[in-house]
Amino acid sequence: MQRILIIILLFFGYLSYGQNISVAPTAGYLFVKGKVKFEGNEIEKDRDGMYIGVAVQFKFSEKAAFQPEALYAAYKDYAVLMVPLVFKYYPIGAFNIQLGPQIDYSVKEYPIDDVLGFADDFGFDIEDDDFTRLGISAAVGLGYDITERFFVESRYTFQLNDVYTGDLDISIKGNIFNVGVGYRF
Repeated sequence: MQRILIIILLFFGYLSYGQNISVAPTAGYLFVKGKVKFEGNEIEKDRDGMYIGVAVQFKFSEKAAFQPEALYAAYKDYAVLMVPLVFKYYPIGAFNIQLGPQIDYSVKEYPIDDVLGFADDFGFDIEDDDFTRLGISAAVGLGYDITERFFVESRYTFQLNDVYTGDLDISIKGNIFNVGVGYRF
């Protein structure tokens, strides 16, 4: 584990050499859409919540930047640690397009009843260990630097992996839309 941390720190140190680096607290609103597919049926559940975190921007040029973030997101009684790793392209002035992977980790056990409703009503025998806490998503977004320090951004993530890992023919994925603000130091 220590080797991985050292490699990550060296990588970011290499990226930051001679670059314009800024750190920004960020917070905002998120909308989560969970989709469950089973036996030809489909159920969707929507939830709203909030997120808070920190972003580090490595600006390579006037047109390109890399922005890893660590965000804590919560809605209802569920919480997720989100780590977007987005590359930003500035086509026109302060406007940017964002694209990259996002890794999500469920801080709490997956809310089975929240997504499936009452699993027993469908005759499913589902256990907590039939779910992974790790989510892999593709993120795409837009941002605007209002000033050199203050910015707004919006992102949509498409979950790529299935949260359900059990033996039944069930697919559970969640997509997240978030919009927020940040202030760079």
